[in-house]
Amino acid sequence: MKAGRPEPEVERRTVTAPPSVSRVRVRYAETDKMGVVYYANYFVWFEVGRTDLLRASGWNYRDMETEGFGLPVIEAHCTYRESAKYDDDIDVRTTGEMLSPVRVKFSYEVVRAADAVTLAKGLANGLPMGALLAGERAAPGFVPGDHGSTFGGNPVAAAAAAAVVEAIDDELLEHVRSRGAELVAGLAPLPGVRLVRGRGLLLGIELDRPAGAVVDACRERGLLVLSAGPDVLRLTPPLVVAAAEVEQALAVIGEVLSA
Repeated sequence: MKAGRPEPEVERRTVTAPPSVSRVRVRYAETDKMGVVYYANYFVWFEVGRTDLLRASGWNYRDMETEGFGLPVIEAHCTYRESAKYDDDIDVRTTGEMLSPVRVKFSYEVVRAADAVTLAKGLANGLPMGALLAGERAAPGFVPGDHGSTFGGNPVAAAAAAAVVEAIDDELLEHVRSRGAELVAGLAPLPGVRLVRGRGLLLGIELDRPAGAVVDACRERGLLVLSAGPDVLRLTPPLVVAAAEVEQALAVIGEVLSA
């Protein structure tokens, strides 16, 4: 940039497409002599996730290059928590955030695909209910009677869960994605917002100030929100929240953060 030319105003916003999840299976050639994935191969998986996220957002990487656009990497970091091993199924979860008109930050989470997943709370719309989903490898380890629950078989909770499962369809999920995208797009540029993270209608907003005071101020204005740590605001609206209600919530939060 030439001296004296004003720097373009930074518009910080989070990519509104749902985070992409790319499934890869560790090949033998990707491991080292210790039997774990060679560290540099994680960056190859990042490229897979980045390409899938762009495609889900309506951008084809090949078309972008044909039109003269590129995404050169200027900085990369990776924190290793646990090693992946040969034949593991790996999920690469990718999100993107615009830091400026010419800079994009991609974030990745590489996790081993779950053999079992627990469900609770939302499954029965708030009534006590839990469930365990097991994959092919884990399922043979359970037989009827192995896994018990205090409210297991409770007719009221079971009826609520059956109603929830029946109500959740593609139309509702698209509604959730749309309302979540509206929240993310409206929250990201607000003063004091450092980062918006989460999926669908379960969102966390990292703030540059204590979240407790923001929670109190929102409640005084008729909006119920939560905190998830000293500086994180948590939003958990119902899955059927209307677009007008999202707009109203954004107005209240914007008023509080601008005060």
